Amino acid sequence: MRLLAAVSAGVCVAAVVAPHALGQPPDRPHAVVSLGDSFISGEAGRWKGNSNAATGDRDGTDRAWVDGVGYDATTVYGTTHKYANSAGTGSAGWSGSAGGPGGADRPGSGQGCHRSDSAEVFSAFAHTRIDDNRNESLDAGTGVKGINLACSGAESPHIVDTPFKGEQPQAAQLATVASRNTVDAVVLSIGGNDLNLSGILTQCVKDWALGTRCAEQQQRVIEKRLPAMRAGVAAAITAIRSAMRSVGYSEGGYRFIVQSYPSPVPNQFRSPGDDYATAYLNGTPLHMSDMAWLHDWANQAISDGIRQVAREQNTEFLDLTQAFTGREIRSPRTSLGSDPAEAEWVRFQAGLTQGDLQESFHPNYFGQQKLGTCLKQALDNPGPEHHCTNT
Repeated sequence: MRLLAAVSAGVCVAAVVAPHALGQPPDRPHAVVSLGDSFISGEAGRWKGNSNAATGDRDGTDRAWVDGVGYDATTVYGTTHKYANSAGTGSAGWSGSAGGPGGADRPGSGQGCHRSDSAEVFSAFAHTRIDDNRNESLDAGTGVKGINLACSGAESPHIVDTPFKGEQPQAAQLATVASRNTVDAVVLSIGGNDLNLSGILTQCVKDWALGTRCAEQQQRVIEKRLPAMRAGVAAAITAIRSAMRSVGYSEGGYRFIVQSYPSPVPNQFRSPGDDYATAYLNGTPLHMSDMAWLHDWANQAISDGIRQVAREQNTEFLDLTQAFTGREIRSPRTSLGSDPAEAEWVRFQAGLTQGDLQESFHPNYFGQQKLGTCLKQALDNPGPEHHCTNT
């Protein structure tokens, strides 16, 4: 492999360029392709921080606010947006002043993959013009396009051979993309949904409401599911390599990065307390001890499992466990609002009053920008393992 220095708007960008695939023209555009689940698709990219404000742009945090009109999340998610809350389904009208505390969202017609315009692969290259399906950047001034095939909710079979939310398996989509572009790198985020992490978080919320803790029981659940998760990640890697091989790429002809997850919650807290008022105001209906367990044990155990597979499958590994340190929901270093210097990088849980429930506990706009920085650093520095931290 060789390094290509590309200059855009006075900024020098180093990107790894793979050898040309066999039998394909050398002048195809270069691309970095992301595959996987909600943490790389761009779920929650609508939000620039968190706020309890009920109307308008919600203290500048809601990127879907259309001044004087209402909320239109397609401005962020394009045609992939589907409003999943019961209050936002059907053909009801939408506005910023009627239809509930925050006004109803304009109903989306997509299937809910929730690829955002700030997703990791777009943020890595500061791309701002993205197609309506949020698949591909249109301003490849850096010399490298960002292509996003990920879909919120995806599990490893949806990479391998199972259609999902109206889209073909992601490996099959990758083969098409790789035949039309020179793919320099593939980036994969998968495994969390194989563990049913959303179900685990839901149970922890239920336990908080009942005044009980979830950590001990849910740790046993995760430990039981980790072997199947590792097998699923390995199968996804195999399917991706097979797809690339089918259109003429050798295994060494492109970078392959498998990444872990940043922790959405901290182990120290801005507002101590497990009471309802504290949880409601901070969007964290969880016991502090359970959040500390999620941060210290669960996220690390999942990362270690993915790292093990990456080593066994000879891919690069991007460790994101510490990428959001100090910027998790309710971290002492953060505050509510949209100030980039203090805003949280993860979407809090706002119930039915703001946006979509499925956005909760995902990297928001600021978090996705950080993930883009992490990816860019990994792309600029080839090696078996990369660690991205926030210090």
